[in-house]
Amino acid sequence: MKKTVLTLCVGMIIGLMAGTASGAFAAVGDKVEAIFSEFTILVNGDKQALDATPLVYNGTSYLPVRSLANIVGFDVTYLSDTRTIELNTAKAVTQEVNGMDTNQIDLIAEQQRRIEFFADSKANSLQEKINFQSKIDSIIEELTRNGQSEEDIKKHPLIMQYRGMLKNIEEQISNTEKLITEVELQKATLEEK
Repeated sequence: MKKTVLTLCVGMIIGLMAGTASGAFAAVGDKVEAIFSEFTILVNGDKQALDATPLVYNGTSYLPVRSLANIVGFDVTYLSDTRTIELNTAKAVTQEVNGMDTNQIDLIAEQQRRIEFFADSKANSLQEKINFQSKIDSIIEELTRNGQSEEDIKKHPLIMQYRGMLKNIEEQISNTEKLITEVELQKATLEEK
């Protein structure tokens, strides 16, 4: 996200510089024709509105720096004496809800999302385990009907492969259970604060 925002901001600055350069050039006598254009701005999937209308010139879109920077969480300072635009991360604003600041509430909600994700992952792994065990049981049943010895069945390549997969799935389940416990502890610590 930070890399995307940085790239976006650098692009805005370059666009602003190009726009300023063409404006300076136009002041010498040449005219520039640009078209006002409406854009849909989505930030993390949420539709946002710009304070000023963007321009399109020679196929390049020029968006208002301050408006776009504020939307993505930056404060903008313009230093007129040096014609410098500074973009700085905005200070976090916190509010209290039921004795907790909103940042803490967001962190708790994020931990809950992680717990749910890991629980879904565990459920999927358990279903995979059941599926592989069912395949193993079917193969054993088929091989037994065909008169294979118990020793040959144990060494059957498909049985060995599926048992290896079962072992990996069981490790996955164990690791996921550890992650769930860890995140639940983190969440409980946040809730106690």
